[in-house]
Amino acid sequence: MTDLEITKACAEAMGYVVLDADKPDVIERMGIWCSDIANGRTAFVYDPMGIRGGQPFDAQAMALVKKFRISINAYNPDYQAWPCVADPEISGLACTFNADLNRAICECVYKLHTAKRVA
Repeated sequence: MTDLEITKACAEAMGYVVLDADKPDVIERMGIWCSDIANGRTAFVYDPMGIRGGQPFDAQAMALVKKFRISINAYNPDYQAWPCVADPEISGLACTFNADLNRAICECVYKLHTAKRVA
């Protein structure tokens, strides 16, 4: 799984339309742009992990936590990671560990999203 695949899966899981989804070269150069017409947002950058070299959009990562009811456990210094677990009764079971909190959240949603797509 690449950073772009994870980010795209998270955008889709949030119900956003990924613009230029069929043009990976555009996404690679410009990042993932989405639209959410139902809520009046026509085009915006979706980057909860900061894959374009900038700061991650923490609010986008926290929106994933709220929507999928992801539990974030305390940072574990032994493993140097944030454990994130999705509520199995709400969104399915997924567990991830990563030193970067936003990445741990996004990887958890990626696992949920791909499992639902396969199922």
